[in-house]
Amino acid sequence: MSNPSPFDDVKNLLDKAPPLNHESSALFRARKADLFYGAASGSGYDFGEFLCAAQGVHPPAMNAPLLALFIGGNAVAYDFDEEAGIYEHKIKILQQGDHVLNQYCGHIGAGLKVYETGLGAPARDIRIGAALTEKECVAALAYGMEAAHQTDLLGIAAQGAGTETCARALLAALYPDFLELITDQSEQTRVKSALHAHKTGDDHPFEKLRRFGSREIAAVCGAILAARHQNIPVIIDGLAAHAALAVLHLCKAYMADSVAFADSSGATEELRFLPRQLASGNFFHFACDGTEPGAAIPLAFTLAKAFLAAHSQAGVTKKKKSVKNA
Repeated sequence: MSNPSPFDDVKNLLDKAPPLNHESSALFRARKADLFYGAASGSGYDFGEFLCAAQGVHPPAMNAPLLALFIGGNAVAYDFDEEAGIYEHKIKILQQGDHVLNQYCGHIGAGLKVYETGLGAPARDIRIGAALTEKECVAALAYGMEAAHQTDLLGIAAQGAGTETCARALLAALYPDFLELITDQSEQTRVKSALHAHKTGDDHPFEKLRRFGSREIAAVCGAILAARHQNIPVIIDGLAAHAALAVLHLCKAYMADSVAFADSSGATEELRFLPRQLASGNFFHFACDGTEPGAAIPLAFTLAKAFLAAHSQAGVTKKKKSVKNA
């Protein structure tokens, strides 16, 4: 018998994650066949069908959308003190409601919650050793689960000092081919240094998460897992959230089924990598080049809101024809 691990409870939650409800999505398709409008999303996968399957109801609901933004710090950052100061100020502005993301969300009636994940106690430098202990990683996972509360559509993004370096290292540890997509040579060198510092082999994805990840990436894992247990569809934005989903997907492939991808960085090759690995059609590209992780999520909420209104209020083809022929 293997020794108990702090990850055991999380693995148990993964094993018990409910399946998608394909009966609900079938009802959606049946109604859609009678409507005049066509598909409302790209890549051949209909956004409304995705919402129905994830929520387990038809018609799907969007009464309390929420953007959860996880912000943390990591010692691998180029200049931790400077970057941490920037993010501390950002947290203050967000909490005051004065950030542009507050305005985006407020305009469409969406909530926004900021989760600070350790700027004052950064995760360790992944070029030297593991970012987190097992207990620290599980604690961050549990913290992230708090985001899946009082919402029916959850948007998730993560950012912070050194966060994207950790995300790239984690993705490269999970998928070695990802390393070739890191075009910044200085960043690629840092990621290679982290990979060489760890002999992970075929380690469990959670072990790679604690070694290369960060508190905010682990928290995103927890948020996605909790959302799945509560039939809450998720939209993620940014490389750190992609890395978190990759961890869950490699644990249980079906964990990606209730997650859609938004994009606030011009659909870079790095951001296209995971949807391609998953062969996922749930990839919604919003042209917000140069903006921060999370900025595309209010746009995705707007699309969802308009789509659901059209689905519930539009007339059907037969009814329109009968009026025309009367």
